[in-house]
Amino acid sequence: MQLPVYTHPTLTVLIDDSESFLRSLSFQLDPALANKTFHDTRGALQWLRRSARPSAPPLRVHFDSPNLPPDHRNVAVDTESVYRISGQAGRFAIPSVLVVDIRCRR
Repeated sequence: MQLPVYTHPTLTVLIDDSESFLRSLSFQLDPALANKTFHDTRGALQWLRRSARPSAPPLRVHFDSPNLPPDHRNVAVDTESVYRISGQAGRFAIPSVLVVDIRCRR
């Protein structure tokens, strides 16, 4: 059975206290890649809390024999679940990367 190529684009969240740096960085990133920027950490935390998803993974992978070396294992993936996820428009708004510039002030 052949499966078509499946990608799961997600959202990169960038947090930095410099708005001009964030604008410059956003300009340099691939426009096809979704990103959201924050120059205010409180605003970023509020947004992240509102956009949080349930912690249970949407996919499960089962190995037939965990004692075998990885190249000798059979893996079962629920392709129906993958297909259902691929049709959800909200999957593009799930943050998977968080880049934070932290500067300690004394």
